[in-house]
Amino acid sequence: MDLPKLLDLCVLFAPDNHDAVSAMINDTMTLQPKYARDVGEGGAAMARNLEEMANRLASAAAEVNGDGVPASTRDDALRYFHDVAVSLTALVRVYPPAAGLLCSGALTAVQDVNIVDRGKHTAGDGRNTAGATMGGGAAGVGKGKGLVGT
Repeated sequence: MDLPKLLDLCVLFAPDNHDAVSAMINDTMTLQPKYARDVGEGGAAMARNLEEMANRLASAAAEVNGDGVPASTRDDALRYFHDVAVSLTALVRVYPPAAGLLCSGALTAVQDVNIVDRGKHTAGDGRNTAGATMGGGAAGVGKGKGLVGT
């Protein structure tokens, strides 16, 4: 079990089985506290990747010389933003303490944005150096081929 699978469980099964999924996620978090850390780290990864996607969208808008963002770039970004929102909402609905865990991880990531440390670049410069990639599981946290549209 990992964070992408937990998110998938929440997104796919909670709408029809809220109580059962909520009990399962609560039991998982109680029996395996490492998942609470994983949720916080997932929040940090999502914050960095949301920033990166927003930067890519802004860059695409700046490069098109007033013709607007290409539809495929815009659509990829909107699908990604929607996927993250749906996944996070589903998790927080079945396990409300996840909101605090996600925010604590995201706050750390936001504080790190645009900081350059001895030649290593953070997500604020458009690179994902956290090791988290998009494309695997709900909200694309964990495994995958890279960001949407790459």
